[in-house]
Amino acid sequence: PIAESNLIQAFSDIKLPFFAIGGVNKYNLKNIRVNGARRIAVSGAIMNSKHPGLLTKDFLKGLQ
Repeated sequence: PIAESNLIQAFSDIKLPFFAIGGVNKYNLKNIRVNGARRIAVSGAIMNSKHPGLLTKDFLKGLQ
């Protein structure tokens, strides 16, 4: 896993579309988006949630 502090450099170096995968949750989504990620993979977070429908809505709202 890459620490959030290292994401800024990685995002600035990548010129192709990519997904942020692993460890993305509703608490760090804003930071990940601000630092350059436009696509996320969150299946684990949703599958392990007690309220997957609500969490999915939160993620979709966070991506707008």
